[in-house]
Order: sequence, then C-alpha cells, then structure tokens
Amino acid sequence: MHPRRALRPRPSGLHWWRNQSNLSVAHFDRFLCNHVLPSFLQFGLFGQLTLASQMIQPLPNECSVAFTDVGKAWRGDAIKQFARTKAWPSNATRVAVCIQGGVRSFTHPEVYKSIRDNAVRSLRASYLRVFYVLNLTSDDCSWCAKRSFRTTSLGELLPAIDAVGHFASLSTEPSDCGWPELRSGLSYADCFIDMLAGPVQFRGKEMCEADIRQYEVAYGVTFDWVLWARPDLKWVFPIGDIRRFRQGHVYAPKIHYTELSDLIALIPREFMAIYSGAFRDWSETNGSKFHCITTAEIIRARRGRLCDFPGFADCIHCWFGSIGCLLEAHLKKHKVPLAYIPEEITARTPRWMMVSSAA
Repeated sequence: MHPRRALRPRPSGLHWWRNQSNLSVAHFDRFLCNHVLPSFLQFGLFGQLTLASQMIQPLPNECSVAFTDVGKAWRGDAIKQFARTKAWPSNATRVAVCIQGGVRSFTHPEVYKSIRDNAVRSLRASYLRVFYVLNLTSDDCSWCAKRSFRTTSLGELLPAIDAVGHFASLSTEPSDCGWPELRSGLSYADCFIDMLAGPVQFRGKEMCEADIRQYEVAYGVTFDWVLWARPDLKWVFPIGDIRRFRQGHVYAPKIHYTELSDLIALIPREFMAIYSGAFRDWSETNGSKFHCITTAEIIRARRGRLCDFPGFADCIHCWFGSIGCLLEAHLKKHKVPLAYIPEEITARTPRWMMVSSAA
C-alpha cells in the first residue's frame, strides 16, 4: 500500500474540537493540563475531600501529577480546615471505640500499636473507652479454597488489650460464627459470595452497640461518637483529632471510590443502631431476621435495577456487590449523611500474620 494511503485512526472528539477551534497543539495541551485534569482530580476522584490541593503541581509545559503522601494530605486538609474558621467543626469529644471481628493479626505489636497510636490516641478524645467483640478462632482468608485456622487464647490477647488501653468490655463470638437465621425463603447458599459474611459481621456490631449502651447506663455517660474498627488491620496514618469531624455524618472509606467500605467507620452515636442493623430485614413480614443480596439480585443491582429488595422503596445499585453496597443503601434509606475517610488509612496484614503467634 502506498504510504500516503495507509489507514489512519479516525480523529477523536478532542482532536476534532481542537481543530475546529483553531487551537495549536501546545495551547490545547495546556488547556487540558490546567483546566480539565485538575477538575477531574478534584471532583472525579476525591469528592468531598480537598486532597487535590495537596498535590505537587505540574511543571510548566508538563502534564503529569505526582501524588503526595495520602496521610500527609489528610493532615494538611485538617490544618487548612482549621485555618479557615479558627475553630473545629465539633466539640463532641467522647468516643467509644468498637474493635470487632476475628482476632487474626491483632496480637502482633505492629498491628495493635498502630491501632493505639493512629486510632485511639490520635483522636484526642476527652473521654474514651474501648469495647471488644472478638472471634477467637481466625482464618487467614475468608474466600480461599485452602485456609489455615488458629485459635487465640485470652492470655495471648492481654498484651494487645493492655497496650491499646481504655478497656471497657470484652465479648466473644461463637467459634463457628453461629450463623444467624436468615429471613424466610433465604439461605446462605443464595447469598452473593461477598455478602456471605454480612449477617455475622453485623450481628457482632449489634453486640458491640448493646455493650456500649449498657456501659452508658451503668456509668451515667453518653458517647458522642463510635469508631468501629477491625482488629486485624494496620493503621497507616492517624485519623486525627475528633473535633475535625462534623457531627451528624457517618465517615467511612470508599472502595476505589465506588462502594462504601465496611472495614472502618466513624459513626455518630445516634446512628450506631441504624448502622449496625444494615443486614436486618426490618419489614414486618420477616420479623427483623437477617438477610443478604443474592447472586441473582447482584446482577440486577449492577445495572441499577434491583427495585424490589425487601424493605427498600428505592432501587439499589452496586458496583461489585460487597457488604458495603447494602450498607450504603441502608444508610441512604435512613437519610444518614455520609462523608469520607481515605481508604489508605488502613492496610491489610499478610496472611501468615493472621494465623501466627506474635511470640
């Protein structure tokens, strides 16, 4: 074929727009770099956060972005927030910390010290107590075909609990999870795989909420916030002063900016019962038993067409079908305002650490 007759790709819409506007390549690229890219980063990725303002700006005639450390940006955002108003958004400073789930890597110093330093201490709460709801039998992977298990003794937990401090209570879950009963006509075999553990996990949250309520009655105190955290996650950087968070909002990460994460959450005390009841079917016909989204329903939910889920008047949309999808739909149903914490604030620990002793 003659070189001049070689097939060339059709010009894209951006090329067409640039040519019609008589912009030079340099001017058009500068427009993309200075206007389009910052808008995408600011509003397309970070939502309510202002982390884009913490980025290293591109050099002249360059259109590349170097992301700064997320923890540094998170702290910088708080500093800017305080500088604008000379006051924190909230004076609510009494915090209940709920550490709930399988023990796994909690007994390792690098894990429990990160919880102590970057979660508990960094909140600078005026009054703080830690409530534990733990499953002492741990596995190293919930969804793997080949799994290892380990049972942790109460004695092995003491160094971690002592280091974290502010102890209030410890409740243990059944070693076999004691799978709660689902609503009529639904079995765990029907649940989408990422939803399978939802009823067990949120029953544990209900247990923790009940322990907090009993403590408040017994000691005549009222908490302003509940920080829910898993025991097997390492906190990478500090969550920061509790005063920076606006009352009336549930703070949680987004999984790759899509579905709400169920790994951690900072919850106003008045919303804790709503939050922990996300996997209950509250319709009258099912007597508040637990439920999940089934595999067949997830296919419809990914298209935004799951419009007949029990107890929900609106359609449910899921990106993937994680526990956080039903959680977020449940919170929106109850008109609970959401705000966000960077997903990078915690990190999963290696599988070997989940079933090994810290000794």
